[in-house]
Amino acid sequence: MASSELASFLRFAVALVVLFVLGVAAMLWLTRERPQDHLSARVQADVLEVSRSTGRDRYLIRYEYRYDRHTYYATTRFTTGVDDWRSADELWLCIDPDEPTANAPLLDDGVACGDEDLDNGTETAVRLR
Repeated sequence: MASSELASFLRFAVALVVLFVLGVAAMLWLTRERPQDHLSARVQADVLEVSRSTGRDRYLIRYEYRYDRHTYYATTRFTTGVDDWRSADELWLCIDPDEPTANAPLLDDGVACGDEDLDNGTETAVRLR
């Protein structure tokens, strides 16, 4: 009797481990950084506000940009390198010409719009007008 209970417990434990591994794999797949080569148009954005957010040297930057007669508003967070940024400073973005709400601020001079990895996350803007 004890042997069958142990076998049942082991099957249950193995099933839990398999479900856990599948859940972690699904989470990693869903949160992976997608290629950014579709962000091929370069536009200049106006920095509206730079504020320090809670935590370790994190900054929130609010900006807007214009593309194809429309204005877009977005925010992004950076951890370093923005100590000297102020409102009205310029910021360059790479955007998707087919879906201009998708954008990635350019922080590294070594990358170009259309590169697969822009060394920064993709943000989603709101179209204002």
